[in-house]
Amino acid sequence: MSARLCCRSGKESLRSGEPFLHDCWKGVRELIVPFLWGKTLELVFYVGPFRGSEPPGEMRQHWEKLPEFPQELCEEMIQELRTLGNSFYALLVHGNQHLKNIAPRRAELIRAYIHRNSDGGITLAGLADYLGVSPSRASHLCTSNLGVSFQELVMTDRLKKAESLLKETDEAIKEIAFKAGFSNVYYFSRVFKKFFGYPPGQLRRTKSSRAAQPHFTHISTH
Repeated sequence: MSARLCCRSGKESLRSGEPFLHDCWKGVRELIVPFLWGKTLELVFYVGPFRGSEPPGEMRQHWEKLPEFPQELCEEMIQELRTLGNSFYALLVHGNQHLKNIAPRRAELIRAYIHRNSDGGITLAGLADYLGVSPSRASHLCTSNLGVSFQELVMTDRLKKAESLLKETDEAIKEIAFKAGFSNVYYFSRVFKKFFGYPPGQLRRTKSSRAAQPHFTHISTH
């Protein structure tokens, strides 16, 4: 990277990303180092103040207290500021990528919490504590990340658990309803039918019918 100090106008130097010295009418000099990310000006570093050209008489007392511009350190300062700019924006890009991954991560956390707790006394307040947010924020996160309300997520998880138990066990429907988080078997049967399109008893009868069918083993004669 060049340490050349631009004598062009400040605007042109800002567009190009070239560092330059700026002297104001008060006799103050600054090293200005623009930082471009790609072709876009993102940061401008100002190093100073240093003693510049002769100031108006009333300002000379303060001007004399300023240090001279350290010409021998100019290139080093520019390099360090550009490194700082690169580090800052690399961190910012990483942070933005992290933000992009927050929504999928929250969706996973919400699903996992509901799946582990839906058969018990699960509440929105409990999910809020788990996520470290307020209940209203937890409710919003369910809708924004998963497209449905907290209550719908819990109900869906309970019904799918019940469906799995009906298929895989011979337990009574009342017992399965209780294990899935329903305290009333009649309510369970009603919402199960509405969700799947058939009552839980039909699923159980289908399972029993399949289990009763004889199984034949094919023996090859070759």
